[in-house]
Amino acid sequence: MIVHYKQGLALGSDVTMDFENMIEELSNLHQKWQTIFMWQDGPLVLATNDGDLFFVDEISLADDSVLERLNSVLDPERKLVSNFLF
Repeated sequence: MIVHYKQGLALGSDVTMDFENMIEELSNLHQKWQTIFMWQDGPLVLATNDGDLFFVDEISLADDSVLERLNSVLDPERKLVSNFLF
């Protein structure tokens, strides 16, 4: 399609239709991309939102990064922060 534009073969209403098709394709690709990286609440977030208890077994075996996140939840401010960068 782009080759046709560079060669000057696409003119008039054909260009409009091609752009509409491209926009539709990009929209479909964007939706597929979003479904791959969709956020899903885990057990801790669900328990926090519902006001339920969250039981952590063998906390001494957890990585330091996990303990840091749990400490921030137990602080009076009760914040849950992620390390993910997009």
